[in-house]
Amino acid sequence: FKYATKALLHGALDFSGVPRRRRHELRGHLIILTYHSFSGARPRGLFGSLPVRQFERHLGFLRDRFELVSLAQGLENIGAGLVRDKPFVAVTIDDGFERDPRIPDLLAEHGATATLFIVASAVRDDPAYFQRFVDLGGTVNSHTIRHIHLKALDYRGQVREICGGAKAIAEAENGVSGPFFRPPYGEWNSDT
Repeated sequence: FKYATKALLHGALDFSGVPRRRRHELRGHLIILTYHSFSGARPRGLFGSLPVRQFERHLGFLRDRFELVSLAQGLENIGAGLVRDKPFVAVTIDDGFERDPRIPDLLAEHGATATLFIVASAVRDDPAYFQRFVDLGGTVNSHTIRHIHLKALDYRGQVREICGGAKAIAEAENGVSGPFFRPPYGEWNSDT
């Protein structure tokens, strides 16, 4: 993953089917990076959590070479056909990360924001932590109530999970829930 991300950012790899785009050819495009887990010093877990120091280096690299935007701003920019000198990059974070107090500080230090996708219990457990992301211009969005496989649920079950997550976030975040949703495990079907 680390090398695929690095290659994508350097223009050596492009998932759109057009090989080897250079960074200047990505102007007017939005690159969405997803971080899932952070750790203290060493990568761990199935996909290898990213050490916080390495995340800090990523942010410095991104700040110097790309225009860091929120997911909402990036979508608005490309929808309006806006082209700048640097491609747009949006940082997104799933709920798999540890609540490391350094993450929002690092985002602020590098002039970045993050779009978070969080399960309901995480926001209920520590609303002040997630409010820090909102204060930086980010949004906290539904990642369901229980991080369940949505394809295993019928339509009503999926609606309960998705809307229940958004409702829990709104209750914890003074009525504000982000407009986005990310399905757990990247799984969804026609009911979703």
